[in-house]
Amino acid sequence: MDEYGYEDYDNQQALLHQVNANQEKLQLKHRFEKMLDSPFFGRVDFVFDGEEEAEPFYIGIGNFAEKAGMQPLVYDWRAPVSGLFYDFDKGPAVYQAPAGEIQGEILSKWQYKIKNGKMIYEFESDTKIDDDILKKELGTNSDVKLKNIVRTIQKEQNAIIRNTRDRILVIQGAAGSGKTSIALMAILEEMYNRFEIGSVLIVAPKTVAEATWQDEAQKWDQFHCLRFSTILGSKTERLRALYKKADIYVINRENVVWLMEQTHYKPPFDMLILDESTSFKDSKTKRWRAIRRVRGCFKKIVLLTGTPRPNGLMDLWAQLYLLDGGKRLGKSLTSFRSNYFLPDKRNQDIVYSWKVRNPAAEKEIYDKISDICISLKIEDYKNMPDVLPPVIIPVKLDKASMDAYRTMAKEYIIEMQGEEITALSAAAVSNKLLQLANGAIYDNDGQMIEVHSAKLDALADIVSTNEGNPILVFYSYRSDLARILKKFPKARQLKSADDVRAWNEGKIPLLLAHPASAGYGLNLQAGGHIIVWFGLTWSLEQYQQANARLQRQGQKEPVITHHMVAEGTLDTHVMAALKAKRMGQDAMMDAVKMLVKEVQK
Repeated sequence: MDEYGYEDYDNQQALLHQVNANQEKLQLKHRFEKMLDSPFFGRVDFVFDGEEEAEPFYIGIGNFAEKAGMQPLVYDWRAPVSGLFYDFDKGPAVYQAPAGEIQGEILSKWQYKIKNGKMIYEFESDTKIDDDILKKELGTNSDVKLKNIVRTIQKEQNAIIRNTRDRILVIQGAAGSGKTSIALMAILEEMYNRFEIGSVLIVAPKTVAEATWQDEAQKWDQFHCLRFSTILGSKTERLRALYKKADIYVINRENVVWLMEQTHYKPPFDMLILDESTSFKDSKTKRWRAIRRVRGCFKKIVLLTGTPRPNGLMDLWAQLYLLDGGKRLGKSLTSFRSNYFLPDKRNQDIVYSWKVRNPAAEKEIYDKISDICISLKIEDYKNMPDVLPPVIIPVKLDKASMDAYRTMAKEYIIEMQGEEITALSAAAVSNKLLQLANGAIYDNDGQMIEVHSAKLDALADIVSTNEGNPILVFYSYRSDLARILKKFPKARQLKSADDVRAWNEGKIPLLLAHPASAGYGLNLQAGGHIIVWFGLTWSLEQYQQANARLQRQGQKEPVITHHMVAEGTLDTHVMAALKAKRMGQDAMMDAVKMLVKEVQK
C-alpha cells in the first residue's frame, strides 16, 4: 500500500486513463455555443482544376453541417481544405485530401469578424483598408495594405499543427515567437481531433513549469478544455499532481529523474515536450540519461528551443539523440565529433574545445536534421515587429516567503493609515514593497534581510536557456545588485566606458545596469539583444529609455525583453502600469491607495 492507498501503480494508471463518455458531447455543445457567437472567420473561393465556377469554403473553429454526413457549411480550421486559407495567396493552390492531392486556383480570400452573431467587418485579404472604423478595429495605419490578418507566422504554425506524420520534431524560435501556443494547438490536434494521444508530459525550467503553459492556455478559448497538473513542490504534492486526472502534466527538469523512478521508467504519457531543450545538451547528466532510457515509451517527442546550439554545433548531438536515437547525427558523441569536428584549443593530448571541420561539414549537419526542424526565425515573418512583445516571467513565491511579504507589507501600510498619502510617502512604501518582491530589504541598521530567492532562480533559468547569449539585466536596488553578483560571479556592473566597450565586444555574459544611470545616451546594441528586468520601475520614461539601449539603429536581432513579476506583490501593479503606458507617479499613488484600502478592510 502506498500513502494514497493504491495497491498497484498500474491499476492507478488504468483509473487515470478511463474515458469520460460525456466529455466529447460536452465539448461539442461548447463548440456549437461559440459558433453561434462567431460561426466563421475566413473564406476561400477555390476553382477546382477542370471546373469553371468557384466553390466557397468557409473556415471556422469547427465543422458544421445541416445533418451528420452532409457536406459542411463551415469547415474546421484544422481540416485539410483549410490549408488553402493559411498556406496560399491568390493563384494556384493545392491541398491534401483523403483521395489525394487536389489542385486548383484561389480567386479570392476573405477575413471576417463576427461577434454575438453580427458582422463587425469583412474585407478581401489584399484589399487596401481605408475605412476609419475598420482601421481602428485592426490597429492599422492609413496607408497599410493588410495582406492577411493572420500573420505570416501562422503558415509555419499551420505546418506544425498538421504535421502528424513525424513522431519527432524540433521547433526553434525566439521568446515571443509563439512556440508555446503552437505546441498547445498541436496537442489539441493530436488529442481531440485525431485521438492519437491521451496525455502529455512537458519538461521545462522551474519558472516556466510553474505558470507559463497554464497561463498561455487561459488566454485562448480553444485551450480551456485542456486540463493541467503541475508536478512541483514537496514529494507529497508531486505525487498528488501525478495521480491527478489531467491532459497535460508539467514538471521542472530537476524532478525528471524522480518522476522516472516513481513510474518505474514506464511513464504513463503518450507525448513528451522538452521545453528549452538546451537543458538536455549534456549527455552526462542524470536527467538526459533518464529521458534516453524512456524515449521509446512516447508516441511523439517535440523539442522547443530558443537557441539549440548556444555554444556551437556540438550541443546538437545530445538533444537530437533523444529524438531519433542517433539516426541522424550518430550513435555516440564520439562518432559525431570525429565525423564533423577537429580539435581547436588544446594542451598536448588534452582538447579543450572543438571546431567544425569545414563549411561542408556544417552544411551536412544541418541537412541531416532539416527534415524534423521547423524554425520560427523572426526575420522570416514580414509582419513581425522588430521589438517582440514583452515576455512576462511569472515568479511564484513559496508560502513562507509570501507570508513574510504580506506581513511586512501590512506593517508598512498600517503606518500610513490616518495620514494623507503624498507622493513622498507613497514612494517610500512602494520602494519597500518592491524590494520585498525582488527578494531582500535593508533593515534600520543597514543589514540586508533576504526574504526569498525566487527571482534569482528565475534569472538562472533565463541565463541557462540563453547560454552563449549576453544578457543585459536592469536592477532596482543595492540589495538586488549584491545578490545577483553573489549568485553570478561572472556578472559585471556597468560603471564606466570600459564596461560599455567590453559589453559591445561580447566579453561580458551578464551586464548589470540601473535604468537611471544606463537609460540615456549609451549604445549597447552591439553586445546583445536580450534584456531582463529583475526589478520593475514606475517610470515609463526610464523604462523606455533603458530598453532603447539595445533597441536602436545597428541592432541586428529582434530585442527580447523579459520582465520578472512576483505574483501577488506590487510587481503586478507596476507591470500593468507599464503595459498601459501610465505615468509613473500617478500609477504608483493609485496602487498604494488601493493597498491601504485593502488592509483597512
